[in-house]
Amino acid sequence: DLYAEQTGVSMSDVTTFRKSIGGTATNVAVATARYGHSAALATRVGDDPFGRDIAHALEHTFGVDPRFVATHPTLKTPLAFAELDPPEDPTIIFYREPAAPDMEIEVTSELEAAVDEAAIFWVPASRFAFATSRESVTALLERRAGRAHTVLDLDWRPMVWESEEEAHAAISPMLDHVSIAIGNRKECEIAVGVSDPDAAADRLLERGVEVAVVKLGADGVMVATAELRERL
Repeated sequence: DLYAEQTGVSMSDVTTFRKSIGGTATNVAVATARYGHSAALATRVGDDPFGRDIAHALEHTFGVDPRFVATHPTLKTPLAFAELDPPEDPTIIFYREPAAPDMEIEVTSELEAAVDEAAIFWVPASRFAFATSRESVTALLERRAGRAHTVLDLDWRPMVWESEEEAHAAISPMLDHVSIAIGNRKECEIAVGVSDPDAAADRLLERGVEVAVVKLGADGVMVATAELRERL
């Protein structure tokens, strides 16, 4: 990720950028490590300086195990430029053409063993937009068989899907393999067809998840189980 260092201006007036590693899964792994837990990230980067920087920063700066950060021999590590205008709702410009390495995550025996042993297995729904990664992540979810704590972040990224209908068709079946689902109103709408927090939680629980977490933006978050429902 390259963040504009000038805020409140358009890209044409930006002169410098701040470099950072990013991506939904990366952010969760880094946050987990900051809480003192053991965390590993499974993804794929390019055989280029940005890819090597990611693996190095994960291990040496953030304390995240990089063993499952694979290198693609030809595709480049994707870039995302953030125009902070306004800072609270930045415009993100993605460079992922013609394809990005994380679209081709592959399963290895070592990754299978790690997923089997992990106390928490967390996946973002954007992985299901790409055929190879969808096949790999689905196979790993099937190995977990919905046991605690298998988490699906509903993670709606419109730029990686052809349509909301395509996203729903790919994401909704994955609810059958997880114990926890997390999403904001729009992400819940994509997954289960409704955006109202209580209705979305009802539908997620009906699908068999043990915990439904609905993010409410500035209003906090709602956590729902079969026994309780609380807004925090």
